[in-house]
Amino acid sequence: MRILLANDDGIFSPGLHALEKVFSEAHEVWVVAPDRERSGVSQCITFFEAIKVVQVADRKFAINGTPADCSIVAIKGGFIPKPDVVVSGINAGPNLGTDVLYSGTVAAARQAALMGIPAIAISLDRYGFDSDFEPTAMLLAQNIEKLIRDWEPGFFWNINVPPVLLGTELKEASLCVRKYMDRIESFLAPNGERYCFVVGSIETALESSDDTDGSIVKGGHPSISRVLCQPSIFRK
Repeated sequence: MRILLANDDGIFSPGLHALEKVFSEAHEVWVVAPDRERSGVSQCITFFEAIKVVQVADRKFAINGTPADCSIVAIKGGFIPKPDVVVSGINAGPNLGTDVLYSGTVAAARQAALMGIPAIAISLDRYGFDSDFEPTAMLLAQNIEKLIRDWEPGFFWNINVPPVLLGTELKEASLCVRKYMDRIESFLAPNGERYCFVVGSIETALESSDDTDGSIVKGGHPSISRVLCQPSIFRK
């Protein structure tokens, strides 16, 4: 199987490396990822400037664009063969519920699905790059063929894995609602220009039932959600 890997944490992130290592044992793996961290950029794509592509290793490329750009450039750029599946991650931190609206990790998978390629976004519910991502990569490797068989145009898979696994079955989940408490830190530079930083923290996750991704991951099990991506619209 030919697998394209992308992410939003950057070309040298350990989550991406774990996927590359595990999948390379049995599959043909290609990597196209941002040259730096591009978390939270959602579905942003580059229109008004060229996207630079740099080969950093065999079958491995860094671009100065967004995660969604990674899928577009890789699938349509002509410098790698067409993939059988696009896997985006492993993200350092969860992408639960309404996070799918903001996540660059999720956007790379969504973009591939919009282009008619089976796609999976996968995240580990632990922040920081010092995590052990290999068990999460192995969990996906054990399930990827079934996920591709069950895929249909118009949606992609979003997987979230708890930091400590109490079970390895992927439990199908609806999306929870996550509320954030955002504030703006504003200051004036010496030249009089104003700068603002968005500072956000999770206020709460509103769980309507036990079958939401937030509840399932909190309970120690990996969740999987079927996320629609405008099934009537495809990039040709």
